[in-house]
Amino acid sequence: MGLRQSTSRLAGVPPRLAVLGAALLLLIASCSNGGSTIETGSGEGSESTTAEPAPSDLVNPEPGPSDLVVCVGTELPLSALQDLEPLASLPEIEAAVIPFLESGEGQFWPQEGWQVATISETAVFVMLLQTEAQTLQDVEERGVDVMFDPGFGDGVDDSLMFAAHDVELVDGVWEWAGSVAGDDCELETVVPDGFHRVEWILDPDAAAPTAESMNVQLLATERECASGQPMGDRLQAPFVVETAEAVLISMVAEPPSGDGFDCQGNPSQMVVVGLPSPLGDRQLLEGSTTAGRISDYVGEAFGIAN
Repeated sequence: MGLRQSTSRLAGVPPRLAVLGAALLLLIASCSNGGSTIETGSGEGSESTTAEPAPSDLVNPEPGPSDLVVCVGTELPLSALQDLEPLASLPEIEAAVIPFLESGEGQFWPQEGWQVATISETAVFVMLLQTEAQTLQDVEERGVDVMFDPGFGDGVDDSLMFAAHDVELVDGVWEWAGSVAGDDCELETVVPDGFHRVEWILDPDAAAPTAESMNVQLLATERECASGQPMGDRLQAPFVVETAEAVLISMVAEPPSGDGFDCQGNPSQMVVVGLPSPLGDRQLLEGSTTAGRISDYVGEAFGIAN
């Protein structure tokens, strides 16, 4: 739900996932990367192996320069979200955004309250987060006729409105490079170069994990095109992050040899992942796609409590 999108390099807002509401707090909390094991197979007689955790650079839950996430098509480090600056305090950036906001389409967008996250020396992310009530009040006060998705502002689901602009330094001048608006942005971690993302679900044919569980049986699926080839030994050892609230499991796979793969769909692979400690009452989360929402990181800067 939300404002209609602008032209130029737009990305759709990803669908909501069933994730822990305060995933940010989980990822920046104290965590342990204890040893974990992995068994793979597809039935009786399948071969089992034990492996050390994958290198920590495969998934780095600590905020830092290499900790990249994707928000509506833009990559940025989580650390950039910890140090926002008001757009008005950066005249060169403001000068790049104002022409869009003053355009025919830009009038449908909020005009004030923008904050800037510095991605690099040549790229920034200008963003705004509002509640439904704030968004509706803004358009009413300015007399703007904005088309919202059905249900927006009905008071049933107090969704957050997220809007952002990409601004890039081109030949020494900051230029607007595209805008997007929609629901509170779902963040996705960036897989290191040379690996494929692997997503998992709990194996429906296995017993559900309990508080005493020291391992969990999953179905892992390679996300990128691989012409339907099974992962087998290309699947890397899992990376497990434990916090008081959740256990996050992430996996990646080496790409198959060759090139020119089609996207006919990839087979799932049964994986049994050993946990460093009993699951307890913690949530079990798909760590490679669960980095929280943008509001978890910047909500306070916009006066929005999580």
